[in-house]
Amino acid sequence: MNQKELLHKLNTFVIEHPEYEIHFLVNSDELSDYTWTAHQMQKVELGYWYVHDETVFTNPDDYIEVLMDECEDITEDEGEIMAYDKMDKCILVYTGA
Repeated sequence: MNQKELLHKLNTFVIEHPEYEIHFLVNSDELSDYTWTAHQMQKVELGYWYVHDETVFTNPDDYIEVLMDECEDITEDEGEIMAYDKMDKCILVYTGA
């Protein structure tokens, strides 16, 4: 998708889901203390968002694994319920430099 199509998709999601937050997931190999890096949108999708310690989870399955490691006495079904209870639905925008 080109930038105009991705922006249209983002706008559509915002109109359809005004209660969702928008989170930008930025990938950049070039960092500088003195300039900004221009980014292009690469993907826009509806998804999930949860910050656990210093890790951002956008995939519930990954967070379920962490929960099961931390709470050894829970089942996978219980981990799934806990993960979806904690994770917020949102609009995810992936970018790259």
